[in-house]
Amino acid sequence: MIAEFVDDGALIVKYVSTTENVADIFTKALGPQRFEYLREKLSMENVLTAWESRGA
Repeated sequence: MIAEFVDDGALIVKYVSTTENVADIFTKALGPQRFEYLREKLSMENVLTAWESRGA
């Protein structure tokens, strides 16, 4: 089924290098630096840090 979408041009498959693959944050055990890098690419933040910075 996916192949049909690709053949019809409705879906474009693009290569993503392993260094830029944000899905790794959900599928692999990562070190702190790698985790933070990918978290930033997803526009995510540490909830506790954000909460604490608001004076809570």
